[in-house]
Amino acid sequence: MSPLKTDGAKIRELRERKALSLTEFAAMAGYALNSVHLIEVGKANGGPRFIRTAVRILECEVEDIAHLTPKGSE
Repeated sequence: MSPLKTDGAKIRELRERKALSLTEFAAMAGYALNSVHLIEVGKANGGPRFIRTAVRILECEVEDIAHLTPKGSE
């Protein structure tokens, strides 16, 4: 099975639509501010736990914030 790749720009867009600051979202998710920032700017990939948490907070579907990456293209 291919790993999920988070779409940081989409996460940021949905977070901002909910009027959540980066600090608020990071605290709600239980992640360090810098970690969430790196995910949003595409320099880090959120794992399954982050994706599940973001889906719950942002009230969206996994497909809205992540996509499968073909093996070997990571």
